[in-house]
Amino acid sequence: MGLESSEFGFLLIVLAIVLASSQSEEGFGYQDNSLGPGQWGCLATNFSTCRTGTQQSPINIKTRDAIDDCSLGKLRFHFSHSAGTLTSQKYLYRIGLDGDAENTVIIDGMEFRLVQFHFHHPSEHFIDGKKFELEAHLVYRAMDNSSRMAVVAQMYKKGEENSLLAQVLDMKNNVRTLLDLREFNLGQEYFRYIGSLTTPPCTQGVTWTILIKNKTASKQQIKDLKQCLGGRNARPLQRTNRREVYMYTFYQNFLAKY
Repeated sequence: MGLESSEFGFLLIVLAIVLASSQSEEGFGYQDNSLGPGQWGCLATNFSTCRTGTQQSPINIKTRDAIDDCSLGKLRFHFSHSAGTLTSQKYLYRIGLDGDAENTVIIDGMEFRLVQFHFHHPSEHFIDGKKFELEAHLVYRAMDNSSRMAVVAQMYKKGEENSLLAQVLDMKNNVRTLLDLREFNLGQEYFRYIGSLTTPPCTQGVTWTILIKNKTASKQQIKDLKQCLGGRNARPLQRTNRREVYMYTFYQNFLAKY
């Protein structure tokens, strides 16, 4: 019996997420060597998009070039108390969430469910050429079981302690833990563009939402997370290739904020 299209799409997205998360098992890294980002596209057949793709992430977002689009509307997040399991190894600090957890967002009229979140140091995306201490990626999949994926990116700078990071850094590896994800408390102003996963297989067609308002993490929290990652895990910037970047903001004069 053949797979229905929705079932096939679901399998594709699960496979992409697993491949993108299993870094040490797949044998790729971030240093300038034979396993580094410049070689990802040659390491495996299913990694070729990392080399040939024209909609790759991350990118440098230029606010002066972003198209102000009020039709995008506010993000409708829903977060709850959820059980998560930490996977911590070199270059990877990922929290996978139970499938029945009610952590959702509505993007372009479609509902997505949060399947995992993880961290990069330093940030992968730049804003006006500026990078940040940390970048969290909230990885969502469409609830209609299609292959559509969305990632919400939150930047962190050095400052006050972050309550969510405090929960995450207390987790034990491979131990299921209850988290209060309401502590994400994400903002409503953002950039939007179409890109890819930032790790192999670099799957394209991902809807990216880059939150404009930064959050803070304490100096100790940043140090602890860096230690858990065991090194830098940020993919270099990719070419925009004339892709349009949109932004949604409450303010008429956005550029006055910079």
